[in-house]
Amino acid sequence: MEKLSLAAAALLIAAAPSMAHAQAEGQINASATIGQVLAFDNTTAKAISFGTLTPDQTAAVSAAGYIPLKHNVAVQIWFNALPSLSDGTATLTTTYACSVSATTTAGTFGTCPTAQSDVSAISSQFYQTTTGGVATNYVHVRATLGQTVINNAAPGLYSATVEVRAAKSTI
Repeated sequence: MEKLSLAAAALLIAAAPSMAHAQAEGQINASATIGQVLAFDNTTAKAISFGTLTPDQTAAVSAAGYIPLKHNVAVQIWFNALPSLSDGTATLTTTYACSVSATTTAGTFGTCPTAQSDVSAISSQFYQTTTGGVATNYVHVRATLGQTVINNAAPGLYSATVEVRAAKSTI
């Protein structure tokens, strides 16, 4: 019996290394999709408001507003519509200047691009990148009414909607 026990022990010792190396492998795939953020925040936009103007102006009058744009991709910004103010029958010729900044304080105003293809030709400020995470840029618009336009206007409420567009950059 002792011989049998010694033989079994020897067999176990000899088999131990191969038993220790027995293993299996499996794979579990993992993935994550990071969504694109590209949205204007209409709830915190600041309207362009001239207030009440009297027809005795001695100079042109300007007013400015902005709309925040949140994005996590490089974007191009342009203006689909820059209409003159109107009361439904009469129109007040309105000129616009635009800028983009990282704050609610406007940067240098300049020409407003009116097509996505105009963005790179007009100013690099209308092309915004992000270095990771979600960035917020403020698209500023300054509207100006000339002195003669105001002084010759009939009383009434004149309004317009400036349409701002943004798209993932093609540059």
